[in-house]
Amino acid sequence: MDIVIAFFICIFVAMFVFSRVAGVLYAILWIVELFMIGSTLIFVLALIFLIGTKRRQTEFKGFGDFREIPYALYGYEGEEYKNIFPTDSIFTKILYRNKTPKVFLGQRFGLHYALDTLTLVICAIGLPFFGAMTAIFGYIIFIW
Repeated sequence: MDIVIAFFICIFVAMFVFSRVAGVLYAILWIVELFMIGSTLIFVLALIFLIGTKRRQTEFKGFGDFREIPYALYGYEGEEYKNIFPTDSIFTKILYRNKTPKVFLGQRFGLHYALDTLTLVICAIGLPFFGAMTAIFGYIIFIW
């Protein structure tokens, strides 16, 4: 919701900065491009976190909440690992029915983290999609 409000505030400011409709459309394209770049960087960061992880048989502990966003918790050798992506509310019963899943576990900067199957699927779909969209919007902005 906050992103939508920020988007409309940016459009409102752009309408005063740019007096033409083309200028407002150009500003909207830049805003969308910045969101696309940010989304692509999130997927690249997830793949960087995947480097150096090891796939282990873990115990599914349940779900935790961070600012009302649920994430999966896994246990391995007495340590608790948090999934770096939020859980999906639609496929929760399907994805988390296995109580001893194999997930990728890692530790960086003192943080124990997990990358489960959902995270890998999201990265496999999201990175090419947002990468292509970033390139397309960048091309449109460059040509304009």
